[in-house]
Amino acid sequence: MNKLLIIGGSGLFGKSFIDCGVRKKLIKHRINKIYIISRKKKKIKKTKYNYLEINYISKNFLRIKKIPKVDFIIYCLRDNSIKNS
Repeated sequence: MNKLLIIGGSGLFGKSFIDCGVRKKLIKHRINKIYIISRKKKKIKKTKYNYLEINYISKNFLRIKKIPKVDFIIYCLRDNSIKNS
């Protein structure tokens, strides 16, 4: 089975992927584990649905020294400053 990493996944895009996984639409891509990296502080907990395991990592992506070994990465970070965009 495959693992997916969503960087900046606490927004609409990340939540849509979780919803898609919960409705078993990711099973055709053989994804059974999702890691979500988000700097937003929220309740961080491991969640397990029938076949899908979701792991939240609550840190600023620029300060993470090691990311989990995964098969797919989706980068959906947003920078709030117009200068850096």
